[in-house]
Amino acid sequence: MDDLDARFQELVSQIGEDEQRRMREAAAKAARRAAPPSSRRPSSRARRWALAVVLVLAVLVAAASVLAFRPELLTPEPAVRRTQPAPTSTPEPPAPADPFEGSPATGYASGAAGFVLPAPKAVGGLSAKEVGRGLARVRDLLTAAYLDPATLMGGEPKAFTALADPGQRKKITRSWVNSFAPGTTELATDVIKVRGEATLSRLREGARVKVSYLVVYAVQSPGRPDQVVRLVTRPRGSFAIYVSEGEVRVWVERLGADATPVRCDVSGGYIHPRFPGSAPGRVSGTGAPRDPYDLHQPVSDGCTATTGT
Repeated sequence: MDDLDARFQELVSQIGEDEQRRMREAAAKAARRAAPPSSRRPSSRARRWALAVVLVLAVLVAAASVLAFRPELLTPEPAVRRTQPAPTSTPEPPAPADPFEGSPATGYASGAAGFVLPAPKAVGGLSAKEVGRGLARVRDLLTAAYLDPATLMGGEPKAFTALADPGQRKKITRSWVNSFAPGTTELATDVIKVRGEATLSRLREGARVKVSYLVVYAVQSPGRPDQVVRLVTRPRGSFAIYVSEGEVRVWVERLGADATPVRCDVSGGYIHPRFPGSAPGRVSGTGAPRDPYDLHQPVSDGCTATTGT
């Protein structure tokens, strides 16, 4: 019934205002003619009845005229016209998969938590508390060298310099930190995986901390999330902890890292990752392929081949 009422109202809406006015005038005339001869003036009830009859007839006539030109009004509306239009906006792409999945780095710690250091103990004339302060500074230096976003993106290693011993600040080189060549690389995720070990030994006056870690980045070519690769670096080095003028200080004895997969035909202290589809460069890795996740392999002197990351 609701559909019939709606269609009836649509038919009525097809009659213009002028036509409706003419219908009302015609209904009034018909009402006067329908009045009994003995009555000089028809009753109000008779006039209303006649007007209703004329209007119904007029509507039916108009409806017939409309249907002659628009027969689809009696055809059931297709179901498709009752549905909402499909959204035109592109759905959000699914979140990218874990870029470390399928590699040993999946189980590594995230960030500075991976820079595991020995428990503090008294050694080389230093108290356990002094050694503990020195170890905390070593962790801060490692974090600045391998996790600081500004340094990683090719900026000056300001975070590392601020933590270094004042006597070394003018000697710091790019080789002491990890920096991607500016404009070549983006981090695909803020998560950086770290695993490794460190040992504590005695110096004549102080303590030495030897470190060996794996720091794994998920990187991509700028604007190319389809080119994400895992880049494995292997920092190695040693730090001396000593006390000077009542202050615990840390001296970088040596520090550096190799990396893969990288271009072998560039230098300058920056890391140039090699992405899928990019030219390998004029120089390729040499020697028997090494496992980049093997923590105990010796540091390579040149650009060596690896089994993949």
